[in-house]
Amino acid sequence: MIQFGSRLDSLLGELRLRCIVCPLPTKWREVQLILERENNKHLDIPNALILAGWGFSDKEKSARFLAHLKIAEELELLPSVVEYLNTLDHDDFLYSVELSRDELLNDGGFWDSVAREAELLEEILTDTALPILKKIQLIEPTVTDEDSLFALFVRYDFYPQNHLKVDRGKSVLVDLLIDLAGSFDAQRSFSGCSDNLEDFCFKLYDIKNETGSAIGE
Repeated sequence: MIQFGSRLDSLLGELRLRCIVCPLPTKWREVQLILERENNKHLDIPNALILAGWGFSDKEKSARFLAHLKIAEELELLPSVVEYLNTLDHDDFLYSVELSRDELLNDGGFWDSVAREAELLEEILTDTALPILKKIQLIEPTVTDEDSLFALFVRYDFYPQNHLKVDRGKSVLVDLLIDLAGSFDAQRSFSGCSDNLEDFCFKLYDIKNETGSAIGE
């Protein structure tokens, strides 16, 4: 159990010393309820960044929790808030790796990461994989859909889990298939992407159809 002091300046120092960003959602909600129940000055109390708000950055969550603590002080409720915080366990708080390294809090939230991941995935599929597919179709015009693309991988001893059994340099086509398999490997680390090579072929043609890419022209 963590024990905090009742003065705001000492409380903030202890939070930083312990690398604490804020309480976890259900516990933070209780802090907000303490403020709302005794809000005799009718202050504007912003919502705790929980539920969808939990996707905000550590920096934003820390700032919102600080705002709650300052409101608690203004309402003379800081002792009550601290008393509640002192009932919590170590695992009831969100901690920051950056603070443990004496660095600034991370200002990139969950949705920033999601957007960046989507951007990187689009680069792999649209900017890298689709041009390779176009070159493959110039050599093999019969590759007109996801099934024929996967069949080509199988013909040259590629398999659904990308157990490569061919060597680079065998032919230009094989080299292109190896490059395309490299794009398959690159996208596997992203959430929502498949480990299956056949699914990757379907995804690639989905992107082609969505973008209207004139592959094979």
